[in-house]
Amino acid sequence: MAEETWEDCVAEAQMLAAKAGAAGADARLVALLLDSDDTAVTLRTALALLEQRTPSALRVVVAAAASADENQGDWLGDAVNWFRASSLGNDDEFLRETLGALAQDPDEDCALAARELAVWSGLV
Repeated sequence: MAEETWEDCVAEAQMLAAKAGAAGADARLVALLLDSDDTAVTLRTALALLEQRTPSALRVVVAAAASADENQGDWLGDAVNWFRASSLGNDDEFLRETLGALAQDPDEDCALAARELAVWSGLV
């Protein structure tokens, strides 16, 4: 079987992003966000999720950020900033409210990651 290309991974992420919130989809999306071989997969998966503009999709990005290494975390933070820039700030309130809610998550790692993403993106 042929090795999966980064384009294949991005296509899968774009398809799965609409299913964020479903356990099977979320687990695979987190794996794509934490791709150790290609940061393009990390970035494009995060953007596909953010474009959903749902708390479930943003939670997947935050869940990945909670276990990301420094490089992956930087790309996830950059994705939030690129998303903000592409929407000309129109999604700032959604991001601020959702990250604020996730910052109160019972999972301490998730809560910390939500706070860090909000700070990284200048939303606090």
